[in-house]
Amino acid sequence: MTKNRKSLEKYYNLWQETTILYERWARLHGLTYNSLTVLIAVADRRRGTCTQKSICREWALPKQTVNTILKDFEKQGLLELVPLEEDRRSKAIQLTERGRDFCGSTLGSLKKLELFIMEQLDPALVDAMIGGMELFCQHFKKGMEQEHEAL
Repeated sequence: MTKNRKSLEKYYNLWQETTILYERWARLHGLTYNSLTVLIAVADRRRGTCTQKSICREWALPKQTVNTILKDFEKQGLLELVPLEEDRRSKAIQLTERGRDFCGSTLGSLKKLELFIMEQLDPALVDAMIGGMELFCQHFKKGMEQEHEAL
């Protein structure tokens, strides 16, 4: 087996392990992996108006999955769905006060864990890890474009 094949297998294993770790963390906090990603998306104010469609697009989650999670969060009083002025069929997702408190404590706990992990690593290793992932994503996009052009 070539070095690149072995590296790719190791990458797959680490990707899977990372997903499993986040799933376990989410379960310990009464969430699923998908509901955690939806919560992160809703709490992220940098992206402007959050809609079901934007969550599906940005997190590659099925529409029905996101819809079910949003309805559950709405029943729990964590968020409300407000029709958009420009398109009454689409709804903006807004956290309630209870939702902001929940996100603050839950996502704050996750961020604290993630920062703890980063602090355990040499800063040069963190930079290399992030830089490597950025390059991986750039080359993946380029490869997909080339693949698409060849079709």
